[in-house]
Amino acid sequence: MMPRTERLLEKAVNQTRIRPKRNRREEPALAEMPRYFFNVAPGLPIDEEGEELPDDDAAKELGRRTALEIVREGPPTVPGERLVVSNEKGQMVDEIYLDAQNDAEGGSK
Repeated sequence: MMPRTERLLEKAVNQTRIRPKRNRREEPALAEMPRYFFNVAPGLPIDEEGEELPDDDAAKELGRRTALEIVREGPPTVPGERLVVSNEKGQMVDEIYLDAQNDAEGGSK
């Protein structure tokens, strides 16, 4: 059975899947999109596959949707629990806190 975060991430990705437009006359090679990873912290990273998305803004939006789904499933189990979005270089792109106290202080960074 999939962990809760992985299942919710898959659901959010499927809702925001971006499909390339196709030109019947000519099919240019598609540039490889950057890969982003979504992990709940504190904890060990479990998203080893990541998602290919066009840019940081798309990754942040998917992170917010995923965080909302996680919160709808139930309250955070650890104080300061958050969803961390990082790029393929390991750089943090966004951090979305799942508890109301941190959300009131700024939520997504």
